Amino acid sequence: MPNPVTIGIWAATCTTINTINIVKIWITELRDFVREVRDANQALQRMDSKCRGFQADFELWAKMWGIDEHASQKYLSALWGNTSPKIIDRLESNQIQIAAVKKLSKAAFQIWNKAQVPEDIVPREKLEKARMDSFFLSAYRSRLASRQLYQSCYRARAGFASRDLELEIDCVRSTDLEIAVKAQHELRLRYQFLCTLKSEFIELSVEGPISPAGGSDLHWHTGGEAFYQACLALARMNLGHELLRVDGAGAGGFRVYVPPRCCRIDGPLKPLASLLYDPWVDIDDEPVDGFPRSERLRFALKIAECGLLLSGTTWLVDLRSSNIRSALDSEHNRHFLLRTKAFQEVYNDSHFQQLASHVYAIGILLAELGIGRRIGQILRHSSTAEYTFHLYQSGTTPPPNPYEASEFTVLNTVRINMGDKYAEAVKICLESKESWRQVRGHTPEQRSEKYITILMEYYFEVYSP
Repeated sequence: MPNPVTIGIWAATCTTINTINIVKIWITELRDFVREVRDANQALQRMDSKCRGFQADFELWAKMWGIDEHASQKYLSALWGNTSPKIIDRLESNQIQIAAVKKLSKAAFQIWNKAQVPEDIVPREKLEKARMDSFFLSAYRSRLASRQLYQSCYRARAGFASRDLELEIDCVRSTDLEIAVKAQHELRLRYQFLCTLKSEFIELSVEGPISPAGGSDLHWHTGGEAFYQACLALARMNLGHELLRVDGAGAGGFRVYVPPRCCRIDGPLKPLASLLYDPWVDIDDEPVDGFPRSERLRFALKIAECGLLLSGTTWLVDLRSSNIRSALDSEHNRHFLLRTKAFQEVYNDSHFQQLASHVYAIGILLAELGIGRRIGQILRHSSTAEYTFHLYQSGTTPPPNPYEASEFTVLNTVRINMGDKYAEAVKICLESKESWRQVRGHTPEQRSEKYITILMEYYFEVYSP
């Protein structure tokens, strides 16, 4: 027989458990009730807010039409009537009247405020087109200033250590084009030079064209040695900036200065051709001075930018991978320097052959970045046939036996490594000689307009993607 004490403890325990369960149920129900009350309060608040909005709208309409509270009651009674069919008819009639009132109100608003209604405002697309046209016109005009600056550098070659004035322009430090596109102002280019002057290796920035106001602290250099004198003054001062006026009507001036943050180049300058390798190579097999796809894409963007701003000018006459050198600065940022010799002859900016050849060279550079090999000779038997590429391993001296690949193979490899838009940009650049050769027959009056059209196509098809 069970012990009475045990039975009592068991009964008390069961009672306690039942009580706890009942309390849990009450707590759950209470939480649900509180949640329902909270939801109901929120619904009431929303309804109250809507009612206040309706009331405010009605008061505005009543004030507009001069309807007082008593008249509104009569108006509603007369509006709805006593039968349902009349309600529907009156509703349709009022909808027609309201539409007419809105139309008349819009015309009245235009008369009173002498403003245009939204339908009459010039579409945003037209404004954007005007802004882009202004930008491309500025890009076209910037070539004239670039040509004059190049001639100034040529005339200054005697003062530099190198007889041919081998200046190195940093391709990755040019103006942000997006700012120029949005701001709709004259395009100002920024050239970055590394040069040896009086046995001293200096870094210079040249920005222009500009029309600055002369000041006591600004010194203008003009004449045949303007660029050399400006560089010499900065080398002596190592601060501030100088202004030089280049020859040529409408070319304007240039601001020559020492960059605020001169990054010291560490180590030797290596040709770009020696850095090329398969982008998909394993990290363990990657060269010490690696050139990953992320850096290749950034460099490709800047090369495309140079094509937009400088193609057709003498600055890009030697554009190829063996003539672009790379080095890391003190902050481990990679610099790409285009070795530019100052030639006496200057290309005519209105002649499309140089423009097409420079864009073609850009296409070869972009293809080399995508496949990780140096491209040698390119053959094409007709304008409709594919290109045949002779490919070499990375290095400055091509081996005697190149690897032959079709255009389809090269573009497909580029597409796999760098993406569809990148491959399409390469194809467009390679087709530039054939597609742009047709514009050579245009009259001089039509060339500037056609040039801007070509720049626009290049911007959207090559640079923007």
